[in-house]
Parts: sequence; C-alpha cells; structure tokens
Amino acid sequence: MRIRSSYLLFAWCLLTCFSMVATAQTNDRRRFESDVFSQSELLDQRMELAPWRRGSLLAAPLLGLRNSGYDSNVFSTISALEEEDFSLNPEVGIQTYWRISPRWVWANRATYDYLYYFDLDELRGSQFGLESKLYGRFKRLYLEFGSLYRRDTGNPNSETEQRPFYERVISDFSLDYEIMPRGSLHAEANLNDIDIRDTSDPDLLELEHAELSTELSFVYRKNAMFWPSVGVKIRDFDFDSLDNPRDDSQFVRFFVGARNRYKRRTHYNVTIGIEQLNFDTVEDIDDDLLLVRSFAEHRLSRKWFVRGGASQQPIFSVFDPYNFFVSRRIHVGGGYIFSNKTRLGPVVEFGNNDYRNPRTPVDVLREDDLQRFTIEAQFPFQRFYTFNVSFGWLDRDSNIPLQSDEGFQIQTEIRNVRF
Repeated sequence: MRIRSSYLLFAWCLLTCFSMVATAQTNDRRRFESDVFSQSELLDQRMELAPWRRGSLLAAPLLGLRNSGYDSNVFSTISALEEEDFSLNPEVGIQTYWRISPRWVWANRATYDYLYYFDLDELRGSQFGLESKLYGRFKRLYLEFGSLYRRDTGNPNSETEQRPFYERVISDFSLDYEIMPRGSLHAEANLNDIDIRDTSDPDLLELEHAELSTELSFVYRKNAMFWPSVGVKIRDFDFDSLDNPRDDSQFVRFFVGARNRYKRRTHYNVTIGIEQLNFDTVEDIDDDLLLVRSFAEHRLSRKWFVRGGASQQPIFSVFDPYNFFVSRRIHVGGGYIFSNKTRLGPVVEFGNNDYRNPRTPVDVLREDDLQRFTIEAQFPFQRFYTFNVSFGWLDRDSNIPLQSDEGFQIQTEIRNVRF
C-alpha cells in the first residue's frame, strides 16, 4: 500500500509533537456512549478487575461469546430468497498488563473465535486478533501507542453473499494534553491497511486500500454539565485499484460538539459537523455532507432510566465504488435497573438510507426506510463479564423490491472488560 509521503510526514509530526493532543473518536458506539472521559482513570479501573496478579504483571482470561443467536433472514433479502439459521460465535483469549514503571503500562491481548452457522456451512470460519498498546500517564499528558492485527470474515449483507476474509493492520497514536486547568487538546493519527482474502469477486478486491486519518480537537471543561469542543479530521485514501474513485482522495471533516462530566444523573455526548468528500479522480461526485452523532441517557430515579440518540454518516457501497448512501438513524429506549445492576428495557429505532450516485438517474436511485424494535437486557456477573441479549423485529422497505428485508433476530454476547 502506498500513502503519499507528505501525509506520512504530517502523521510523523503528530506523533512527535507533544504540544498537541488526542482522543480517539472511534466509530465504536459503546465508547461514544461511555460516561468516562479520563482514559487514564478508565485504564486503572480495568486493571483493578484483572484476576491474576504477579508483581507488576496482571492478566485476565477472555472467555466470551460474540454476536450469536438466530436470524430469520441472514442475507437481508426479499422473502422469496430468505435464509434462516442459528449462529454461535465463542471466543477465547488472554489479556495482560505490565506496569513497566509508575508512568508506563504495556497492555497486550490475543483472541481467537470461531463463527459457526448450524445450516449455512459456507458462512463458517475462524477469526483472530492480536493487539498491543503502550500507555504513558503524566501529570498533564496522556499518551497511547497502539498496533493491531485482525482477521475477520465479512458480514452477510444485501449486496453480496460472498464471505471473504478481511485482514486489518492498524497503527495508531493519540495523546491528551491539558494546556490549561479547564482546557484540553486532543490529537491522534491512525494508519489502517485493509487486505481482502479468499474471494473471487473483483469488486471486493477493489476495496483493498490504506487509510491515513489525523485529528485535532479542543475541549473546554469549565462547567460540569457542558463541555464544548471543536476540531478537524482529515482522511486520505490510497486504493490498490487506480480505477476506484476514492483513490488518492481526501475527506475533510470539521465538527463541533458538547458533552458533560461523568457520574451525573444526565449524561450526553453530541457531535455535529460537515465532511467534504473531495475525490481526486472524479470531479462530479464531490459532496458536502452533514454529520451527526448524539447520545443521551437520563436516570429518572435509582431504578429507571431513559436513553436515545441519532446519527447521520456516509457509507460506501461494496459493488459500485461511485455509489454511497447517507445513513440516518434515530433510536429511543429506556428500562429498569435491578439491584444486581441488571438492565432490561425496549429500544425503538428508525432509519433511512439515501443513496447518492451521480451516474444513476434520480428517479431510480435506491432509498430504504428502516424500523427496528428490540428488547435488550444486560446481566453483569463476576465483575469482569457482562451477558447481553436482545430480540426483536427488523423491517427494511426499499423502492427496489429485491433490497427489501424483514425478519426476526435474537442476538446474545458475553463481553469481557477490555483495554
């Protein structure tokens, strides 16, 4: 994979310039919804839960269950082509922490899991990952260096029935720097290299690429209930296929946001921004998109809570590199918290996929409307584990009948506390 040298130089400058900052605004929904702001404090909490200890070395076994359950429509197709099946995805691994010194911690994790479908044996496969992180914790500075290798099977979707292996190699760096008592800078650099294995589809092979992203933001923490932020994120793409319109393209995102301090009755996190999709090789599909990501939870009492959120973001098609859709989602829910911290409650989600393809006539552009209703439960046990289960109904109504979908799903997982 090749990335232009000027951007590698820019990333290197970020990695070595401690006067800048960082936090990873990851796509992971759980991290965005987390009420923990201080990553150093979060690391201490996770190390406290490690059951095996020997001097400065801490370790924890990982015995979990990834998304497993039942799906009445595995490939998300119209009823005439529906395939139902049960799936089981057990995971094993180990996670270690080594306190190198009072300021430095080295964490490592190795995991293996096997995805098993009871009837659709062509969807079975092994998945594994290796991850390492080095944490530096100082009075006003928090550093995080990381590397990851992950091999996953592709998820079934409405565009392809093939299940290739995705190999990801990720290198990242981030830092938090407190430039004033109530103000923090955040910066990060991330290089993500994706290769695709075990597929004969040329459209899937054209997805192989490297992505370099850099981010810089500032958070002002004067009032405990309102922490405003502002930032910019730049993503550069380098595809193996020179015919891909995103090859050598650059996406620039400007955003503002707000969140509040954790351990409050109400917790929220909101980010709104504009992303400029600047394609280097094709001028007629440049676009400016409004980005939204928000989450809020309010404790009505010690036992009852309500929560909700909304998002809007672009997602690119598998088979048509010129095609992407704007994904919009709104979800609301709530529930009851039992004395053992078990949570139980319903979640309703509405959404829309609005496809944007300049080569397709407007009257035949695909557009999907989605509705989902689920009952979710979380059962924490042994301090280190959480058993999650959800069951509900999904309906997707598309103006292209082949892409319509409805079905019943049951999903279960056992999650471990991870760095």
